[in-house]
Amino acid sequence: FTQIAGTGTGNTFTADLTGLTANTSYTFKAFITYNGTTVYGSEMTFTTEDQQQTCEAPTNLEETGQVIDKAPGYLFVRWTDNAGASQWNLQYRIQGTQDWATKVVNTTEVSFMGELEANETYELRVQAVCNDSLVSDWSNTLVAVAQGVGIDDYTLDNTVTVYPNPTSGLIQILNSEFRIENVEVYDVFGKLLNVVNVNDNAATINLSGYAEGIYFLKVNTDNGTVTKRIVRM
Repeated sequence: FTQIAGTGTGNTFTADLTGLTANTSYTFKAFITYNGTTVYGSEMTFTTEDQQQTCEAPTNLEETGQVIDKAPGYLFVRWTDNAGASQWNLQYRIQGTQDWATKVVNTTEVSFMGELEANETYELRVQAVCNDSLVSDWSNTLVAVAQGVGIDDYTLDNTVTVYPNPTSGLIQILNSEFRIENVEVYDVFGKLLNVVNVNDNAATINLSGYAEGIYFLKVNTDNGTVTKRIVRM
């Protein structure tokens, strides 16, 4: 038995029991020590009730407004967490189809990096994972179009060479036909990290100060823009 101090007057004795497990039976007995003598009462039992657990559904699922120009199949989304969760199930499907694909994530801002079909309309929804056995209802359904690439952009893409990829730091960018005005560096969440002014047909970008992962180089030329996906290893 675990001893817990209580208070009482006359024939009434009370004690607060904390840290008990839900839906569990416990045995207890009261005792009193007076003038060196301890007297025990009869053993009794009680069962704790089930604890009502809730897991609030995410809200405000939306596109973030971040855009990396002409990146094929690219989409940024975010939502509001109402459950204090650290993991979510993000589902998506082409509008009009039946089966959902699931992406398990640990952040409320997510980017799809070429996983979607360019120019297709998608439905997306998200649910919070509060623990192994408790998930929330689904959020609102978001309808969004994955970014695509047009014919002119495809032609421009073929004029720009980026190497090495993957890279441990330095990236060389060459444009065989057009002048590079500047290069913008983005992380996978669409956050602009750096802008390098070039004004030439070639540029060197140093990623050695960045953590390992995926980045995007938005190459702005005097004839349009193309985005290249880079792996920093």
